[in-house]
Amino acid sequence: KDECMRYIFVDFEMNPVSEKFPEIKKQCKREIIEIGAVMLNEEMEEVDCFKAYVRPEYNAVIGRKYRELTGISTNKVIGADTFENAYQKFLNWCGEEAYEIYAWSENDMAQVREEMELKQFCCDRKVAYMFAHWYDFQKIFCEKVNSEEAISLERALNLCGITFSGKKHDALYDARNTSRLYRENELNDIAKSVECISSYMEHEEEVHTSMGDIFDFSLLDIKYA
Repeated sequence: KDECMRYIFVDFEMNPVSEKFPEIKKQCKREIIEIGAVMLNEEMEEVDCFKAYVRPEYNAVIGRKYRELTGISTNKVIGADTFENAYQKFLNWCGEEAYEIYAWSENDMAQVREEMELKQFCCDRKVAYMFAHWYDFQKIFCEKVNSEEAISLERALNLCGITFSGKKHDALYDARNTSRLYRENELNDIAKSVECISSYMEHEEEVHTSMGDIFDFSLLDIKYA
């Protein structure tokens, strides 16, 4: 049997580039200040996790808005690794080939690409493999429930009867909740419940039960990764 496939879920928290660097800001509006990720095995079990703060280069201070949103203070990142070092550690943690990587929205990959270009990160074979196997799970989920509008992670979880666990806008918790949603969809065919979910979404403000209350996902079975 080939090497076992792993499933990695990643999330970034970011801080804006300072107005003091207008030329830099044109190229990359934000910098990653936290990387969070979890790894699942083929049985959809979490087997490892990764969390690292990242020291921004073009803004010495984490603004109040972002500090309150993420819980990340200037003190937490001032002694942290640079983007180059932190992301290399993340790549090493991901390991060799035989994995797929997922993020909730296309913004995460776009951010990494922009920041790598700005900071002249060495794009070697590991980076090439990662980008070739990187998927936007928000897009996958929205397509499956036939939604033309982007759905937030929390709302997607609620549609599947799952309560968000942990602190929102914490990179590790966001990554872990994305993995929980993926696991639910791997075990239960959400595509077969599109009509039910779409109806629920249309009347979401009037309905106070979750999809878990009105639809038995355990009757379904899927493997689409």
